[in-house]
Amino acid sequence: MRKGLEIGLSVGGKNQIRLLNLVVTVKPATKQIVENIANEENISEESFFQASRKQVEERVERSFVRVQAMFRSKRAQEEYRKMKLEHNQASVCIMTLYFNHLKARELVHLLWSVVKVVAKELEAKQVSPLDFEN
Repeated sequence: MRKGLEIGLSVGGKNQIRLLNLVVTVKPATKQIVENIANEENISEESFFQASRKQVEERVERSFVRVQAMFRSKRAQEEYRKMKLEHNQASVCIMTLYFNHLKARELVHLLWSVVKVVAKELEAKQVSPLDFEN
């Protein structure tokens, strides 16, 4: 008989299967085979994370080199200053809009408080707001 392909399965208690003159020896899966598969999965997972980390480190290094190169040229420095100035101006505009929004909100809140107080006083005097027309 020829030596066949070994696989980790058990087929109905038979040890060999003949298929097209190919003898396949079937062996039951052992604990060691399962542990080896688990170890291989852990190793492949670790290598995946190591490769990912290496790629990230390379990207950071390339970015760092680009920034260094950018500051070597006078034109790049001017472009950077212009970009930073535009960024700061945009930040100031956003803050101004935000603070104006807060002021408007506070003003509305204050006016609403006044309206409530006036309404309570009118109610206490039993005067209708419609009496003040014209």
